[in-house]
Amino acid sequence: MPRMSLFLLWLCLCNSAWALNPARLDNTDVRLSLGPHMSYLEDPRGSLRLQDVQNTPSERFQPVNHDHVNLGKNTSVWWFRVELDNRLAETLPGFLEINYPLLDHLQLYLQTPDGRVSQQESGDRFAFSQRPVQVRNFWFPLQLPSGNSQLLIRVDTTSTVFFPVYFSTYAANAAAQEDLMAWNGAFYGMLLAMVFYNLFLFLSLREATYCWYVVYGLNVVLLGACFDGLLFKLLPDATALQAVSIYILLFTQTLAAVQFSRHFLHTKEYFPRLDTGLRVSMLVIVALLASGLLLNLQLWAALASISLLSFSLVLLLVGIFSWRRGVSYGPYYTVAWTVVLLAFAIATAGSLGFDLFGLYGATAIKIGVTIELVTLSIGLANRINILKDEGFSSRQAAEQANLANQAKGRFLAT
Repeated sequence: MPRMSLFLLWLCLCNSAWALNPARLDNTDVRLSLGPHMSYLEDPRGSLRLQDVQNTPSERFQPVNHDHVNLGKNTSVWWFRVELDNRLAETLPGFLEINYPLLDHLQLYLQTPDGRVSQQESGDRFAFSQRPVQVRNFWFPLQLPSGNSQLLIRVDTTSTVFFPVYFSTYAANAAAQEDLMAWNGAFYGMLLAMVFYNLFLFLSLREATYCWYVVYGLNVVLLGACFDGLLFKLLPDATALQAVSIYILLFTQTLAAVQFSRHFLHTKEYFPRLDTGLRVSMLVIVALLASGLLLNLQLWAALASISLLSFSLVLLLVGIFSWRRGVSYGPYYTVAWTVVLLAFAIATAGSLGFDLFGLYGATAIKIGVTIELVTLSIGLANRINILKDEGFSSRQAAEQANLANQAKGRFLAT
């Protein structure tokens, strides 16, 4: 009898996990995360159709139990299901927000209480003008009749299956975007200010290190814009480029970082062997970038993430080595690369399905790269001051030597 009681208790717990509560919508001003009310089904071969999924028993769906789901990189197709319970007497209009702009193909099916099914689709395989709502993320307009509606979403992507989903009414959606726009404006404003400031210094001083700082900083801006879905608005019809742009930028980011490091640390003058190694590493990065013509997209994407993380670690070790060998501006470089390595580690972990900061992971990465660029800019200023002091000391020593030679000449003449 006790064993039977334990079995019944286990069965009840399983049923409660399978029977997720519908997302309750009882307000005309609401923005609700659907993750805690959502479950998902893996389709390894991508063969399931809508009717197959509708007929699949609930116990085969896995509950999300979080504000979002991150299933990492894989080759499966995924189906997500959620019940939307409109408790109001009238139809509730709003948006379904899928706030990750790198998903390839999304198909949305809404079954209303009267049994009718409507379909919408989007993704980065589609031109920007083909999106149901022309914004940087994937939004779908919904009209929810009173009662219980079922939402099924099919996700097929080569990128990370990161899936933060919200239902928001128009007013709540606008309020959330106001806060997000302020943060994004501050982030991109700071980065562009650092880029243009150092561009001005390059044009004034003709110092190559400033040029490579500008190249590196612009790549950071473009990479951030790609992660945020802003490049889709700048290149609305270039769907083929959109599919690979983020991976190209990861490789060029690595390439620009190595070249900037060579100039910042003066490896050619101070550490010739190390400089040779860095040059060889640049050739390796170029080869990896070109390998995208031969490899499948998913493998190439993984190589891009691994290359950025591994070369960032190498550059951190180069900075520590330079610092220990007496390069006075090495500490700035080392601190900057420590911060950015942590940021890239967060990004790489997220792409593999390990969320270290959840929905705040993207914010942590942006803060990290901002600190890096500011620290490197300060280090550049310190480096120039040191070089000026060294130049002044050299000129002073030369003048003193010249005076000594003149005095020696006058003495011998007498």
